[in-house]
Amino acid sequence: MGIFGEELKRMWRTIGLYISLLVGCVIVIMHWVQYVLPYAKTINTNPDYSRGMIVYPVNAFTNWIGGTDTMYSKLLFLLLPMLVTLPYAVSFYQDCKNGYINYVCTRTSQKSYFQAKFLAVFLSGGIVSVIPLLLNFILSATVMPCIKVEAAAGAGFVLPKSSFSKIFFQHPFLFNLICLVMVFVFAGTLAVFALATTFYSKYIYTPMLFPFILCLVIMAFADLIQHYEWQPMNFLSPAYSSPRLVSFFVTTGILLFISWWEFLFRGKKQDVL
Repeated sequence: MGIFGEELKRMWRTIGLYISLLVGCVIVIMHWVQYVLPYAKTINTNPDYSRGMIVYPVNAFTNWIGGTDTMYSKLLFLLLPMLVTLPYAVSFYQDCKNGYINYVCTRTSQKSYFQAKFLAVFLSGGIVSVIPLLLNFILSATVMPCIKVEAAAGAGFVLPKSSFSKIFFQHPFLFNLICLVMVFVFAGTLAVFALATTFYSKYIYTPMLFPFILCLVIMAFADLIQHYEWQPMNFLSPAYSSPRLVSFFVTTGILLFISWWEFLFRGKKQDVL
């Protein structure tokens, strides 16, 4: 795997990766304790038929952090732009400052180094975003049944007009997988976007905070024009009830193209040695 394998090894050795994972896992575990466990305890209670109603049983698909609209789900997606840059997005800045790039580029081509760095940073962002979500779903599935959600039951936030609603009601596991892939791709895109800003940064905290500030600006603008589906924390959430595919693909595509252009196309031509 050469230089790419070395970049992956360096990524797994960074303390920022484990700090991001720790923060994300703490958030999802708190959600599990405060929102999932209390509902799970009602599964074995005797239903009250005195009012002639039968309540649809709770299940993991509508109660895990991706299926609800709680303060912890909002907090996780709000902090996501910072969590994905902490592991490895600033590594290129550090490589330029400490001279590591001089050592590497004398043994391999600058193009190979830039491509390996781009892929490793993309993966680091995706990994730290998806692992906490997977953990929360697994914990939820251990105390709640994984049964199909009936649209007529009114359970959960996914509506017939929501993106992938048919998949959600017919194949909920596939729905969760698609949503996790979307989160992975956008998180990786934010990480490499931070990487691309390194050429214009004098301080290490600039690429680390820029994606978070950018997402806040997008959220404010979307709120101003009242198109909330363009807010990253909404089009990333599996529980968002409005269509969100257009906003996801447009935002991700623009940021990914800018990142590729600035870092791989223009960046590899710059003299960084």
